[in-house]
Amino acid sequence: MKKIIQKKSAILVFALLLCLLITSCGAPAPSGMFHPTDAEEYVNGVENFSFSVPEGYTVTMSSNMLAAVAEGSSFSVQTRHSDYYYQGGLEENYKELKSQLTALYGEYTEKKTADLTVADQPALRVEYELTVANVACGYIQYLFYKDTSAFYLFTYSFTPGTADEALLKSVLETITFDAATPKVPEGFRAVQNAEADKLTNDRYFLYCPDEWVFDTSLGQVYMRVPSSTIISNISFVEVKLDGTFADYAAAYAQKTAPELDWGEGKIESMERYILATLYQMSGTLPEFKIHTLNLEEEEESEEEALTYEEIAKDKLLSKKDSILQTFTNDYDVHFTYVDFTATLSDHKAHGSGGLFETGAAEEEKDDTLPTAQYAFRQYFTVKDGYLYFFTYTTSLDQFENQKEDMEKVLKNFEFVEKE
Repeated sequence: MKKIIQKKSAILVFALLLCLLITSCGAPAPSGMFHPTDAEEYVNGVENFSFSVPEGYTVTMSSNMLAAVAEGSSFSVQTRHSDYYYQGGLEENYKELKSQLTALYGEYTEKKTADLTVADQPALRVEYELTVANVACGYIQYLFYKDTSAFYLFTYSFTPGTADEALLKSVLETITFDAATPKVPEGFRAVQNAEADKLTNDRYFLYCPDEWVFDTSLGQVYMRVPSSTIISNISFVEVKLDGTFADYAAAYAQKTAPELDWGEGKIESMERYILATLYQMSGTLPEFKIHTLNLEEEEESEEEALTYEEIAKDKLLSKKDSILQTFTNDYDVHFTYVDFTATLSDHKAHGSGGLFETGAAEEEKDDTLPTAQYAFRQYFTVKDGYLYFFTYTTSLDQFENQKEDMEKVLKNFEFVEKE
């Protein structure tokens, strides 16, 4: 029986991170969890939509996204009936999209091209770059309608500087609203509803809590609470390292936080990477606060709610021992983690956070996005040339309620030992 997934959680899910598509296979899932490969998903709204990509791409789907992903790039489509956000023309559609992206990732400059067509429909092309979870991503998006009732957003994402316009042109030419007769050139494969690949991974086992939705829309893994009122999700990202993690962390810290005096041999690579990340976020996220430990206490009580404080950028290094915490699970996977909060656009007050949510027709649209406090916990680990990190995101008042499920994911994460 297919899981019909109707809503996305928050615009955070929309972020098109260019990471390897990931999931797990192998041993039976622990009690209260399931293998991502066990989850069959179906995308509402694209039943008649089809496009084709080179055969090397992997097809994945969840919520209202249908995607094809390869290392370094992806193609995706999402749709919703234009009853709420998108009554206006294509420019108005993009304006709404940009306002939400800007609220999370800061200002950016785009290049727009109008007077185009996609599958014989008038279209608007938009090009821009964002940095999401420390990964630079380039996007070329096409916005278009079908019979004015269904709005489509077709996205090509790539590593900046590597856009393949010839490939994009070939893929666009295969878009059709007649999925029964897809356009599949030689060497391509069709991307259609309810035909996601069964994905495997030979490096780790990853499990999703029961009753949560496993979402691999665009190359990044999300596990989320299937609710329009509770915004809780866990994202999982892996970064393939070209060299050693020490070199990667040093280069990243120098680029992200060059003002800090990192010193020579005074700080471990993982500490350097995480503190540089906090340095960057403290300058971009509103009301950014970090949880710190009281080093005079032997152990922090799990029953007490976490408290957070503003820390000046130049104090991060001196306070690292109270900021960074560690956790080792039963499979001997060692994590370093950090807790922080920030004020973001209030997903619940703005159509439950989905870019394409359907709202009441009589509801007056407000151009000002409400804001709310969100809590985050990030876990980091390195293994065999890959950096892995989990990000738990939820509204501040839901942090404790969903924490147990979040911790299940970390406790049951296991690397596959090579023979």
